Amino acid sequence: MMQDVMLRIPTLRHAEAQVVHKPNNVFVYRFDWEPPAPEYPLIDLGSPHGAELAFTMGNPEGWPELYGTNGIPAALRNQVMDAWIAFARTGNPNHGGMPTWRPYNLSDRPNMLFNHYWGRTTSKLGYDPDGKTRAFWKDRAFNGMDPAFLPEDLSGAALQFLP
Repeated sequence: MMQDVMLRIPTLRHAEAQVVHKPNNVFVYRFDWEPPAPEYPLIDLGSPHGAELAFTMGNPEGWPELYGTNGIPAALRNQVMDAWIAFARTGNPNHGGMPTWRPYNLSDRPNMLFNHYWGRTTSKLGYDPDGKTRAFWKDRAFNGMDPAFLPEDLSGAALQFLP
């Protein structure tokens, strides 16, 4: 739930707002690869925030607790790094080494799902992959940090909870 409040829902809401201003020029991704995290063998970290950073720069050094010492999957590294390079050059992350990445829209909400599983890169375009989570938070306003208040809550008793 914290990942929803702090990261995923603000990201999706930002994308939804950007689509209004830049249709066909908003791209959303979710990094699903779960690093080995050898320093945390009893904790399932999933794919923690920032895990994709080594892939954008092609270098996992500096975070061996998360990535281990065997390096990161080269094919996934190339997909991610080339997408960032393509986006920086052209404003579009698509390149020949990955599935077609459609711009985000409010109809089917395409997201590139970057992943590497059992020795092969399994990245794919997903359609509204966080739909249930997004639907849960749909009518709950929040700034990503504080408890949620809807505009109609900002009167009467609700004000006692505001800083």
